[in-house]
Amino acid sequence: MDTQKGLSVYLLIWRSIAMYATFAIVMSLGCSFYILFSYAMTDRRFQGTPDADMFQFPFAVQCLILIFWLNTVLRIFAVRDRSTREALYPGAEKELRFRECAGWVLHSHSFWIETVTLGAMFLLLPLESGIYPLTYLLFHSSSLARAVQKLLLLCILLPLTFGFNLWQHISAFYTWQENDLAQRPEGEGNLGGALAGASLLFFVALLALPPIILILLGALSMLAAVSFSLVGAVIAAVILICILYRYLRALRIRGKFLKNLRERCEKCGFSLSPVRRPYRSVFRIGSGLDFTVAAHGKTYSCKLIAGISRGNAMSISPDGVAHVIHIWGLRILPSRHMHISSEFLGGAGRALGGTRWYQKLEILRFTTKTDFSFEGDGQRVLIVNPVPFALFAGSEEQAQPIDNGATVGAYKIFAGTGFLNALERNCIEKNG
Repeated sequence: MDTQKGLSVYLLIWRSIAMYATFAIVMSLGCSFYILFSYAMTDRRFQGTPDADMFQFPFAVQCLILIFWLNTVLRIFAVRDRSTREALYPGAEKELRFRECAGWVLHSHSFWIETVTLGAMFLLLPLESGIYPLTYLLFHSSSLARAVQKLLLLCILLPLTFGFNLWQHISAFYTWQENDLAQRPEGEGNLGGALAGASLLFFVALLALPPIILILLGALSMLAAVSFSLVGAVIAAVILICILYRYLRALRIRGKFLKNLRERCEKCGFSLSPVRRPYRSVFRIGSGLDFTVAAHGKTYSCKLIAGISRGNAMSISPDGVAHVIHIWGLRILPSRHMHISSEFLGGAGRALGGTRWYQKLEILRFTTKTDFSFEGDGQRVLIVNPVPFALFAGSEEQAQPIDNGATVGAYKIFAGTGFLNALERNCIEKNG
């Protein structure tokens, strides 16, 4: 037992050294190549220390990338920490709580060995090892002794590394549970692939982002030379587009559906009534039905409703009310095969397919209700377009996941493409 424990410690130390080496090599290569290319594009000569007027801003950008890269490396290794998973992970059936997971991690010897080893790397290796942009920004014009510089760097890097490592080890518990609930492979075997992909991405970012940001700032300064109001208009337009993005996306999807609807009806010889205010439901649901389709000797009265945010979930109740749950915070993004729980909006932690629908740090949650009820001839069809990430049927307290063609009260529920396919195959009534 002691031998196995000792071997485990050695393996953890070497694993942590590999973690640091990955971080430092990518940062060093990215920084070195950027300095090399920058001097190659100018007539200046490298004098042993990069010129401050050339590199102060690019190194500031690379410092931000450094933070994200360190966090990403810790994330990749934490998720693939087999020893911690076998020792501490309670399984998919237990509801995970942030404080409880933090306690498990903080009492884990592997977490502390990893964290101490990383801290030792920063302490023992030269100042410039993997963090040259930060070292340059802080000390290129400083007369402080190297020991003092090292101390100041440690005051920055040690708390940062500890905090990121703790956060990612806690996050790994939720990822493991997410994978178990979705019946995905554990993924411990693809460490090399994950590291290679992330390393390439951040290496390109270290080279490309500083000049891209400089070009954008130069463009803004040119606009400012013409008119400050023009710069304000550009910034306001970008902010507005970001705010309206989900609505623009919904309008694009709705337009594509309407085009396909008309083409499919024309191709199959179905009778399609004029679509009443086809884009209104993206913003506000009106009363009554939106259009009717006569096909195969049957009439379908249809109404459109929009799931604006693909990251939220919608539940359709038999009395004609759609409930949408909105969660703001640090969410684990859901997958389409993650709906195993019957709870929807009742407030329990395992609602909406397990804890993955409830982020680790939930900031705000609220529910919106929309009355879509309508009367019409023949079968009443509710078409959810665009469709949200998850669609449920039931009350606000209890709901079950549904698919195309589900019957909810007097309504058949379809996504846009599902409705067109079922209409053409004459199987709308057969579904659900």
